[in-house]
Amino acid sequence: MLATLLAMSLLGAQDGAVTPKEVGDALASLPGLEPATIYRRFIVPDGPFQGALRMGDQKGVHWYFGNLALLTVVTTNPELARGHLEAYIRNLGSINGARYLVPDTLDADLKQKMDPDSHDAYAATFLQLAVRYVRATGDHGWWDVNANAIRNIARANIRNQIKRQDESGIPGLTRAYQESSTKLGTGEPHPNDGLLMDNCEVYAGLKDVADYLTERKDPGAAGYRSDANRVARGIHRLFDETVGAWRWSDRVEKAGDAWYPDLLCQVFPEMHEVPGTFASKTAERYRRAWGHLTRSYLNWFDAPDEDFPHLIVASFSAHRRKDLKRPMWSLTRWLTRVDPMANPHKITNVADVGWAWTIKRILLEAAKS
Repeated sequence: MLATLLAMSLLGAQDGAVTPKEVGDALASLPGLEPATIYRRFIVPDGPFQGALRMGDQKGVHWYFGNLALLTVVTTNPELARGHLEAYIRNLGSINGARYLVPDTLDADLKQKMDPDSHDAYAATFLQLAVRYVRATGDHGWWDVNANAIRNIARANIRNQIKRQDESGIPGLTRAYQESSTKLGTGEPHPNDGLLMDNCEVYAGLKDVADYLTERKDPGAAGYRSDANRVARGIHRLFDETVGAWRWSDRVEKAGDAWYPDLLCQVFPEMHEVPGTFASKTAERYRRAWGHLTRSYLNWFDAPDEDFPHLIVASFSAHRRKDLKRPMWSLTRWLTRVDPMANPHKITNVADVGWAWTIKRILLEAAKS
């Protein structure tokens, strides 16, 4: 019913703008939302994974989504990020030919191991979170103590996985999985794909480290900067000029219109500000990609969570001020259904909390302006 009403409302809200009254009315009727309070309920209290952020109440640890969740609160609650980062570093090991990574866990007891969804994106979001933690706290000593582990994570999962000219796929893109590694449990080879979403996060992680090391006059910065630029060039080779959208992988020949991964991936290059050769051409690609997403899925704000969290698109849309009304509807839909402060067991993906908070903060700012 809600989806029908919202879709009908599009007739009177094509510009996506919101008024202070609309924001006030919407937020007044919504449940509360305080990410750090919610996250503290999900922190593993003891054992080898002490400090790690679970996916939800009595759920396992999904390191990638934990990283994304904590990126939204690392400035205000850096201690939460530090605990998660240190839990990852403590548990680094090898999995079926892959080095310097940690498996996810499915169960509340954290014993049922699961293959990471990728290797490169896990490492990239780890790097982003580590740099933001140090920037938020000025705790450069923490970085120095963990520098070897950070370098090994970056090298094994990202820098050694950048495709060369003589390989299949697009040169410059990182493989989603370490070369020659196999799946946990089955032993099947991992695919050799270079994925758009992963590589945008890889670019951001490498650039963050390069910027941080440059500030500290560390000579290692140049290598990270060079690799970030190689990845950026590879990403722009994924743009399909005939469709006006990004290909989600270097193994597909054309940009598609399925919600996930084809459409959801369209926001990632702009979200991570991946530069192209010419700024004007890059901006045009961003514009066309957003148009492809919104034309292909008019009700993107109501995309089913079972396919993939839609709040990341809503958060991006609000942050870039592309549209505020539909992110407001996304927030309303999610909070009404989940009510995370009262019902933490309803949260199935901890990163949704951070994206919801980002949308709420931006709406409140917009209402004041």
